[in-house]
Amino acid sequence: MAAPHGINAIEYVAGWISGALATSVGAAGPPLVVALTARRVNPGVQRPTLATTLFAQKVITVPLLLATFAHQPGYFDRSPVSLLTLSAALFPAIVLGSMLGHRVGHGVDEERFRQFTLILLAAAGVLAISGAFS
Repeated sequence: MAAPHGINAIEYVAGWISGALATSVGAAGPPLVVALTARRVNPGVQRPTLATTLFAQKVITVPLLLATFAHQPGYFDRSPVSLLTLSAALFPAIVLGSMLGHRVGHGVDEERFRQFTLILLAAAGVLAISGAFS
């Protein structure tokens, strides 16, 4: 299947990988960040593009995951913290972090934004790899 008009092959493949990661390990963002950073998309475009894309993706993946796993006996009881309790606990921190990021993000020039993004991607990769071996 060819990439839609206006989207290059890297972004198209990143979208496919992101979708697969969203429903398999819950880490949908990195492929999209890599693709947009490689294309040198302006931070003022990259941030809302990622937010919109990831929001739309969650609208699809959350019901899909719930429909897939909710019918399994005891699924929501397997964790010491329930799905809803953990989500409710994380929500205020996510809101506060988003507000802070929004405020700080507008003052960062394009090159610093790119450098910071690459450092975060590298750190996330190192943490993911180290977590796999521990």
